[in-house]
Amino acid sequence: MRTVVYGLILALSTVACAARSTTSHRAARDGDATWGEAERVAVLRQYVERLPLGGRVRVQTVDGARWSATLLSADHERVVLQPRGRLTEPARAIPIASLLLIEPDSQSGNSQLLKAVAVGVATGAATFVTMLMIAFATID
Repeated sequence: MRTVVYGLILALSTVACAARSTTSHRAARDGDATWGEAERVAVLRQYVERLPLGGRVRVQTVDGARWSATLLSADHERVVLQPRGRLTEPARAIPIASLLLIEPDSQSGNSQLLKAVAVGVATGAATFVTMLMIAFATID
């Protein structure tokens, strides 16, 4: 019985130790060296045309500038973005060829708060279960 409890404690305590692999996602985001410029622009054109207008996006240009914006319009050659910030800025028309990254902004609104609450609840539950198993293991 103790062996089973100790095994469960070890399994539960090491679940969060696994490293998160982001190399493939990061390589695709930062520009894969095997892709040519024409292929990158063609893929971005197809992707941008499918993004919902009025949606929040994160943008990075080839010169390294990054910002969050609202997608106002997109066509075959350019995207029109309204930068988000404390001060109102005019809309920017950005050629697709000068974009390195454009993706939906998934960190907007309350999603960060909800993630923090979920992590806190999971951590508390795991701690409670671990302490309960230790208590059962020490009872003779």
